[in-house]
Amino acid sequence: MDGSQSIYIIKYNTGYRRDRYLAQIYPGSDRRFEISLDDGTALKLRPMTADDREALRQGISKLSFQSRYFRFFSGFAEPPPNIVEGLADVDGHRHIAWCAVDLSLPETPAVAAVHAIRTSTDDLSAELAFAVLDDYHHRGIARLLIAAVLMDVKATGLEQMSAEVLAENKAAARLFRALGAGHAHRTGDVLSFDFTTSGALKELSLMTTPQALETVLSGVFTKDA
Repeated sequence: MDGSQSIYIIKYNTGYRRDRYLAQIYPGSDRRFEISLDDGTALKLRPMTADDREALRQGISKLSFQSRYFRFFSGFAEPPPNIVEGLADVDGHRHIAWCAVDLSLPETPAVAAVHAIRTSTDDLSAELAFAVLDDYHHRGIARLLIAAVLMDVKATGLEQMSAEVLAENKAAARLFRALGAGHAHRTGDVLSFDFTTSGALKELSLMTTPQALETVLSGVFTKDA
């Protein structure tokens, strides 16, 4: 993967862990959207579960040094176990996450993921974090997954969202502003954004690309048999 390519990437907050086993399945984890990107690439969008640990580890390892630095604010070569476990700790409420799987390749790899995480179950705000592999950037995948995640966040009644990006990650900053985030607060090299779930979903509904956004925002999904 070419490390010079831009990638939409945001760090993930792993500060909170549950003192019980990771849920393999949870209500709604069997939902699926099978869509095509505007370039014809077939994708499956689905909620993530603890079964995605290995896919997460492999995906992080595929990132270039720059991409890992943008994603985690660290340039580790291999993801530490606590990072992988934290990303896999999805319950559909405190931690909501969706991924995109490329159906056009025999191995059907996961190519992107979006997470909305509350540090604790009673938090009134969640942090949005996302990453798209370099070879899949500028194809609208981040917007599709953000739409799916925010619809689930809205269903939980949560309205306040936040995100942090490195100032040099201009592509991610542009996307957050497009989602309705206002002025970014800067602390050192980090930009902090605040926005609302309903506001971001409204902005997504006004976007004309990718065309599959209409399908995701309709909420008409399929389920595993």
